[in-house]
Amino acid sequence: MKTGLALACTAAILAACNPTPPPEPSTTTSTSSRPTASELNQTTMRWIDNRAIDLMSAEGTFLRAAAESFRVVGSSPQLGYAGLDEGYPGFRHAFNASFPAKHFVGNGDTWVGTRFFEVQDVRRDDDRFTVHYCDYGSLVASKDYDGQYSSAGSSPTWGAWVMTFGPDPKLANDQQVSPKPHQRGPARKPSDNVFGTWVMFKQDIASADNPQCNKLAPDTPTDWPHPYVRADPPPTLPPDPGWPEAGSA
Repeated sequence: MKTGLALACTAAILAACNPTPPPEPSTTTSTSSRPTASELNQTTMRWIDNRAIDLMSAEGTFLRAAAESFRVVGSSPQLGYAGLDEGYPGFRHAFNASFPAKHFVGNGDTWVGTRFFEVQDVRRDDDRFTVHYCDYGSLVASKDYDGQYSSAGSSPTWGAWVMTFGPDPKLANDQQVSPKPHQRGPARKPSDNVFGTWVMFKQDIASADNPQCNKLAPDTPTDWPHPYVRADPPPTLPPDPGWPEAGSA
């Protein structure tokens, strides 16, 4: 008994004299403290309604949600499929491995202002849609580390894209759910899945096919310097058509 007690006391003394060192502070950013793509991409999205597509149709909803998601995910600090999860609800399924996700790398920058989109043409082949569209970024700026805002000024910053999408061929007809039509409202993004079960089959750059995309966003001044560094951000206009607020869709 005395031996056991002595050993116990010795162990207690050693523990007191040699306390367990505190854990080393983590040098990695936790998931909870990492900014999300939506926090980094503070732009609003506006679509120029030139009647090339009905923006209130099911196919218009899918196009808008997918194109806007790509721009949001482009700000994600995460790579590949982890970044895709930061798109609009349902975007990962809608993405459908339309190109290798490992090639999708966000820049982790903070973006402000207003981005414009415009459809150039739409082709329908049975139940699939192929859409050429532009986006214009001359009213978008990145927020620098010193708090200033940088853009290309009056030099056009634009993208030209081609997207093919439609019902998921892996699903039976009675399992298909069309994208939600008539999506309009003050919200910057949808609160739930508006893609339905539709998926993308292709998303690619189409600059050579759409030189008409090489222009400024509407109402961009033509006398801004390049680069344009300023203390105030570019104007953030309301989204158009925007998305219904949560609970009102």
